[in-house]
Amino acid sequence: MPIVLIAVDGINKNLREFEDMHNNVFDILIESSDPQSKAIGDKLAEHLVFVKRISNYLLDEIDDDGEEEMAYNMGAVLSSVRSLNVQRGMIITSKKVINSWDPHTNMNEWDAISM
Repeated sequence: MPIVLIAVDGINKNLREFEDMHNNVFDILIESSDPQSKAIGDKLAEHLVFVKRISNYLLDEIDDDGEEEMAYNMGAVLSSVRSLNVQRGMIITSKKVINSWDPHTNMNEWDAISM
């Protein structure tokens, strides 16, 4: 099942696609502690059901010197979600954090990766 990654600083014009998923259940939502992540999480919660919703500072953006640390933190959060054996998960953070974990991602908005 998928883990949906959403970049808070992306265009996010297609977040409306989630509105058509009325009451779909996500086992877990993990968002960075910044206000943008919380706002996107709040908006998605109007249309989706999150069994657990967690704010995690590990997903916060770090200055340029901390790129390896961001990649490690993102990897740790993904490993945690995978180890929970959930059906669906969602992570909301900045493009910089997501792209530090996988430089080939080059994500502008949102994407789903396999568990």
